[in-house]
Amino acid sequence: MKRYCLTYDVLLLVCCYIAVCLGGDDAVFKAIEICREKLEGDPHFPKVQHSLAQLLDSQITSSGSEWDTALAKEVVQLYQDVGNPPDNVEEKRMPPIKIRFESLMRGATIAKDVLRERQQAISCYMLAMHIDGLDQGSILVAFEETLKLLLSS
Repeated sequence: MKRYCLTYDVLLLVCCYIAVCLGGDDAVFKAIEICREKLEGDPHFPKVQHSLAQLLDSQITSSGSEWDTALAKEVVQLYQDVGNPPDNVEEKRMPPIKIRFESLMRGATIAKDVLRERQQAISCYMLAMHIDGLDQGSILVAFEETLKLLLSS
């Protein structure tokens, strides 16, 4: 059973990647549906949350000049969940440090630029700075972004 789950998860991630890179809207919507179904049964699965966040993020940025605020909020929350997963998430399900950091940085960017929610952006940047094992250059980038937001008020 374990082997089947791992294979299914890998297949899911590959399908999501193909849907975003090569597929049309139908493929993206199908991949979104698959991710949502997977998360219904298993809500704390950062790799699937990351795939869903990227798929939904592609819909935010491709939707033209009108932003869907509810969708943007969902994407930010998904990126936060990927970057700062609960303590009870199994180690084998944890995304790499780089993915966690990039997810929090992307979530902060959407919160800042799309939602205009400075506090949420600062929260994402602060979480990014506190990821264990992160290189100093990445910490500095998150710190600079946080400082810019704090000084702009």
